[in-house]
Amino acid sequence: MSSICIMCAMDEEYSEFVSFIDKKSEYIFHHYKITKGWINDIPILLILCDVGKVSAALAVEHIVAKEKIEFILVAGVAGSLDDRLQIGDIVLVDRAVSHDCWHPLFMNYWDNHLASWGSRVFQTDALLLNTLSKVLRGCEPEFADWMTRITKRKSSRIDIGAIATGDMAVFSKDKITQGLLDVFPAKCVDMETAAIFQAASLRNIPCAAVRCISDVADDHRPLFAALRYVEPLCQHLASFLSHNISGLMEEYSKAKRDTRSLYRFI
Repeated sequence: MSSICIMCAMDEEYSEFVSFIDKKSEYIFHHYKITKGWINDIPILLILCDVGKVSAALAVEHIVAKEKIEFILVAGVAGSLDDRLQIGDIVLVDRAVSHDCWHPLFMNYWDNHLASWGSRVFQTDALLLNTLSKVLRGCEPEFADWMTRITKRKSSRIDIGAIATGDMAVFSKDKITQGLLDVFPAKCVDMETAAIFQAASLRNIPCAAVRCISDVADDHRPLFAALRYVEPLCQHLASFLSHNISGLMEEYSKAKRDTRSLYRFI
């Protein structure tokens, strides 16, 4: 039976998901910490892939070779690059690019075979993104109420948008080439998603990412202050996704069946 593979980069993200897994067994594969088990009767494979693009991409390659995966879900926190996104908002990622591999010569070839792999835009699996959006947006009022209690803001929301990935922590927009943001308006930034998407695409594994905003670029606060929400946000994100995992799997399986039926009659 295929598992939903949830990938986290930080222990704060990973440990919160572990608490929702039943009948769990843990093991180390290479240097990756892995927990297998069930969430609401859905088989789960939870991986702590570590921070950074190389480690995240290798985690995909190792685990796909070892386990049977239905799809990969990248889950955790990210920094906002969009003034409209504040701490506590969630971004359903629709596209990902490596901002530290970007080159202006490739700006017209991201979806073309002429571009290097590292310079391409990697799309979220459309079926998986639509399913995520349908299931999670249906619970948005509940999510917003809970998140408001954590952040003390008047409202929180779920958005869909692009993410930029690189091997450095970005706490200011000037750390990313402005030319990239002009042609690829990323809403948030992290250190793993584009690499995971790239590795998954080479293995033809559907992939999506759900990122909760934990800090905002250019807010000029000290690092410890900017990241003080990480633990409670990770706790809420893990709870939010875990409580909706059955609905997500049910809707995704139904969408796959409907798609196959459609193609049979074309």
